[in-house]
Amino acid sequence: MSAALFIKNAATDRKQIALTFDDGPHPVFTPQIMDLFKKYGAKGTFFVTGQHVEQYPEIASRLLEEGHEVGNHTYSHPRLKETDPESTKEEIERTEAIILDATGFKTTLFRPPFGSYNEKTLEIIADAGYQCILWSEKQDTKDFSMPGTDRIVDQVIGNLQNGDIILMHDSSEDPVCNREQTVEALTILLPWFEEHGYECVTVSKLLDK
Repeated sequence: MSAALFIKNAATDRKQIALTFDDGPHPVFTPQIMDLFKKYGAKGTFFVTGQHVEQYPEIASRLLEEGHEVGNHTYSHPRLKETDPESTKEEIERTEAIILDATGFKTTLFRPPFGSYNEKTLEIIADAGYQCILWSEKQDTKDFSMPGTDRIVDQVIGNLQNGDIILMHDSSEDPVCNREQTVEALTILLPWFEEHGYECVTVSKLLDK
């Protein structure tokens, strides 16, 4: 397994970080996040599932229109470490086609659901022309578990380093979910980043792609 096949952070002296969101788009929380990002001039990367892009193609299009980045997060959110190779390929290719149809955009970034992968998964991802994007070791906010707004904020700020890729969620594999704490945390984090000179950029910009 080659370390070049996945990325957890960027080696940079610049005060740049990447806020990333998994499992969307969501009809309520993704637009709220975009509105906050617009207010603070921030950009994010959204790893979307094919089934949710099918449901909300206009939100996926809006993400790109407002300068955010979209990544492939499979169609149905399986644990790829437990998925056979043909099904993994189908998950990736089906989602790629859906994103392209909805937005006209061909993404080159992929994040495995649950961070679940094995050596064969990484080979399939690379063969499909994608770079596997994970997250920085101490920047899994676990916001999906509703730990409390302050805990999400403290997790990010207390461990922040230049080049961090921060994991958050704007939806879940089940669209019946609550991401209010994520949105609330961003109302604190985004002005803090601005005050302390951090620029929130897309993963591709963070990696100078």
